[in-house]
Amino acid sequence: MKDIDDARIDKGYKWTLAVKMGIKGAQLIAMMSICIGIVIAFSVVVGLPSVKFITIVGFIIICMGLGLFGIGMPSKTARMWLDSGAAVSILGLIIK
Repeated sequence: MKDIDDARIDKGYKWTLAVKMGIKGAQLIAMMSICIGIVIAFSVVVGLPSVKFITIVGFIIICMGLGLFGIGMPSKTARMWLDSGAAVSILGLIIK
């Protein structure tokens, strides 16, 4: 997602998905990657008998960030939501 912010700067000297596929293409790949990660992580969490509520809250925050990114929110703001959700989810897994 950081490369999406730097697409104009990177053009001409650095190969990134945002430069090669355009900003929309890079956003689509980023969103698909995050969705796949959420599905995999959620399937692991659901399989644990001692899952904390806080982990589910973290996944909801991640989904909020994904939604904001999808509707065109600046990627810096969406990354803040995604990073916060990941931190909350990891915290929930640690304090089980």
